[in-house]
Amino acid sequence: MAERQGYRIEARQHYERALEFLTLPTAGPPAATIMRWIARTFMNDANAEPALDWADAALEVSEACGDIAGAGYAINAKAAVHWQQGNLDEAERLFLHARSLALAAADGDLAARTSQNLGVMASIRGELPDALRHYNVALEHWRTLGLDKEIAGTLNNLGMAHTELRQWNDAERVYSEAVDRSTSMGDLPTRISVTVNLAEMWLARNDLRRADEAVRRALELAAHIEDTPCMPQICKLRGILARRAGNGVEAETHFAQAVELSEARHDSLVLAETLRERAGLDRDLGRNREALQNLNRAHRLFTELRARRELANLDQSMASLESDFLEVVRRWGESIEAKDQYTQGHCVRVADLSCAIAAATGMAPQELFWFRIGTLLHDVGKLIVPSETLNKVGRLTEEEWVLMRRHPSAGLEMLAEVDFPWDVSPIIESHHERWDGKGYPHGIAGDAIPLNARIVALADVYDALTSIRSYKRALSHDEAMALIREDVGRAFDPAMFILFEQVVSADQFRRGQSPEAAIAAAEVSSLSNRSMARAGSIDELTGLLSRRSFSTSSDSALVGAFAARQPTALLVLDVNHFKHVNNTFGYQQGDEVLRMVAHELRCHMRETDFLGRSGDDEFVVLLTDTPFDEAWAIGDRIRGAIGNAGCRRVDGTTERVRVTISVGISASPLHGTTTDDLFKHAGIALDAAKQQRRDGETPAPASA
Repeated sequence: MAERQGYRIEARQHYERALEFLTLPTAGPPAATIMRWIARTFMNDANAEPALDWADAALEVSEACGDIAGAGYAINAKAAVHWQQGNLDEAERLFLHARSLALAAADGDLAARTSQNLGVMASIRGELPDALRHYNVALEHWRTLGLDKEIAGTLNNLGMAHTELRQWNDAERVYSEAVDRSTSMGDLPTRISVTVNLAEMWLARNDLRRADEAVRRALELAAHIEDTPCMPQICKLRGILARRAGNGVEAETHFAQAVELSEARHDSLVLAETLRERAGLDRDLGRNREALQNLNRAHRLFTELRARRELANLDQSMASLESDFLEVVRRWGESIEAKDQYTQGHCVRVADLSCAIAAATGMAPQELFWFRIGTLLHDVGKLIVPSETLNKVGRLTEEEWVLMRRHPSAGLEMLAEVDFPWDVSPIIESHHERWDGKGYPHGIAGDAIPLNARIVALADVYDALTSIRSYKRALSHDEAMALIREDVGRAFDPAMFILFEQVVSADQFRRGQSPEAAIAAAEVSSLSNRSMARAGSIDELTGLLSRRSFSTSSDSALVGAFAARQPTALLVLDVNHFKHVNNTFGYQQGDEVLRMVAHELRCHMRETDFLGRSGDDEFVVLLTDTPFDEAWAIGDRIRGAIGNAGCRRVDGTTERVRVTISVGISASPLHGTTTDDLFKHAGIALDAAKQQRRDGETPAPASA
């Protein structure tokens, strides 16, 4: 009873006193059971060492008296501790061992526990259908045995898996039963856990009222027990809800509590999620450096979790986290430019051009992301320079010039406590160094200047020359290139200048050039796209790119789009009930349906978009230079157009075959920077759209 109420220290005292009344080895099995219970209380306190010691003791006792099932239970307990510590490979090995002992002993309870735990392993690895299968096997065993506590725990896990799959009706159903069962048997810890997960589900569905009700209910329940492992998660949710309600002070208090509690419990996942949410609050309040500190710490924790393979949707979490990085540094850059009326947009333009040059050097997409972060912050040190100095029309005084020349070092000092996953400091510190050693702040020369800083130096000067400043007019592209060319080998790296010249020439239409030049550049892009299509493998039935050539072409497009900071979206479209069409009307009718869908896609796409067929009844579209919201609207229009058009009957009758599609959408850089990344997240969204149709909801496009 004490353990059920959350009083684990008291429970351990009772268990240890019970052991004193037992005589080994005749009382081996009961003693081993009590030892496992003690191990469980330590595990719930996140105290691994004594938990493993007690589990090992239980294993020794069970093996000594030949209790196969007891040994399986002890091994299962050890596996649970290793899982809690992130040792997933060892945990899975032990769970499988325990399962083999369960089968050998014909122990239904142990078989249920191992099925439950293997479901957890599958869920961690993102194999959610397998997880559901394991959980349902465990649930069937528990129901047969009539064990309400275990039934409630398994229902809770089922609810989390259904939520992850966006199967809302199923999630509500199992959570409701879990609440009823845990309430009827007075199991407060399980009831609190289920209630918190319900809150997470309502938050995922953006139903803030119900999420708030669930959090308040969980908090009321938690007040009746000494400790609950869910308290960090409760505090995190309270912070999120307070932030969304516009109460920043209350949100900060809750986030601080969540951080403190999750650190004490070594709960890396809740800590990472809380730090990310806290960074959003910092961003709202204009605390950019604090936002980056929290984002970097969250990034480091998510990276550790990925290394330990501790969560299925880490890729999505990381992509979303990196989107937050971009938003923070973009806003910080705007705060720098707000002081200088002549440099609006400078940081973004320099980042765009620098990334294009870096991409031409062969820099990988993930490195390009962090390179952009550093470039957007290259002038952050100018925040120490007064506005009147930045906007001064005449020549700077010696004192003003000394202050201006200090901005690279000042920027480095401002970011000293921000531990970026990728070293951005060379960009910030060295972008005013010169090839001949006459730059600042350190006067280093040649290859001693970091390559990334040499790239940014060219982009920085080009944008300064072609922009209006307080002391000069804006130069034309040709005038700027002439001046820069004169300084090659003195101010600029000769090798980098060659790449810069190639990139900036192709990039002119984005830099205020004439409409005619913009049209010509767009035509070149379109011709390039069509050439790639002709070079790739074409699907004979629809005339669209095959999956392989689509991936090759879109990967190339994504690299360029990412470097140029252009939004890109991927649509994955699936024809609903296609097998039914083939079975009912024949394969010729099925082919006609696919040709019709391909035709409608062409009608809604531009020359610069990529179209492909990726499976029997699945199509893919890469929308270039398209923000996520616009892609969602395009997906909805395509879905409606195909539904309204239907398909002609190949048997000559006038009745048309009704065709519907489901659409999943992902976006770059939110969900990644490669076609594989986008396919993965769009696939998750497509599954959610299909489930909406099965649940009877409006089958609009879904996003990962």
